[in-house]
Amino acid sequence: MPTSPGCRRSAAFHPMLGSLAPLYLLSLLLLAACTNTTAAGSAATATLSSSTTSAHTGGSPAIMERMASSTSVGAGMTGAISVTAYCPLGTTMLSGGYGLGGGDTATNTQILQDRPDTPSSWTVVAENAAVGGPYTLTTYADCLKSKAPVVTHIVESAFSPPADGNYHEASAACPNGSVVTGGGFASGIGADASLPINGAGTARSANVWDTQIGMTQGQTQTPAIYAVCVDSTPPSSFREGSIPTAAQPITTTSGDLSIGCPAGQLLVGGGLALDHVGANVYGSTLSADGSQWTVSATFFPFAGTPPAVTETAYAVCVRT
Repeated sequence: MPTSPGCRRSAAFHPMLGSLAPLYLLSLLLLAACTNTTAAGSAATATLSSSTTSAHTGGSPAIMERMASSTSVGAGMTGAISVTAYCPLGTTMLSGGYGLGGGDTATNTQILQDRPDTPSSWTVVAENAAVGGPYTLTTYADCLKSKAPVVTHIVESAFSPPADGNYHEASAACPNGSVVTGGGFASGIGADASLPINGAGTARSANVWDTQIGMTQGQTQTPAIYAVCVDSTPPSSFREGSIPTAAQPITTTSGDLSIGCPAGQLLVGGGLALDHVGANVYGSTLSADGSQWTVSATFFPFAGTPPAVTETAYAVCVRT
């Protein structure tokens, strides 16, 4: 059993002690008391050290786990399809995403909803109204595994853009003392951008999730924007990180675009933006290993579409 510098195991019984035996017994009692105090003190120190390491450097590292749920739509089937993915017990959902595959999903399937449904589930709604299936919709819930305390809030904000044929954007803002980790939208006509940046184009300046929707003449829509927010006040160890971006033009082919976080930061979510109509996004998701946020889009020109449409991927990074 370890002892502190102030306690030494130096008492030893000797048969010639005689009348000094009571003093010897007293020294044994004092030594026992010293040893018990040291043991309790050592245990408390070890526990405190373990807790601090876990919260700040991940003695048990904070990692993201991607949970998936898929549904397939048969040939000729039309209408909206909804798929929800769930985070397991003991984890915290920080974001979510989706992937489309099969059939004509690259050009004809539209994402109508990509959003948090409950604090532990993510829902995506897709529709392939033009030609019907077949296609597969996979929804992902991005879940944090950490021993550090984590408290999340989901903020929802609705707006009613005018039916004027222009682009309109709105945001859902996280409350003071929290960090945005993910977000999404619900709209009957999809969205051209869903990203962690405000209308002025300044990352984190308002700690918001922003959505841009292109309205056509005569449309009536009341889209909703969602932000997933994590408390960043003690005892939480979450702090704002950076929002790296990557952009590329897409023309006649599909393109995947991935972006990760700087060293020392944790990737917890991501978003996307298209600079013009004429492209269709069929994937926006955390990679299987949690190191990249990947956006997949294809060129799908309309009248007036430029020779190339630029897709931009955003990564949401935090310090834990």
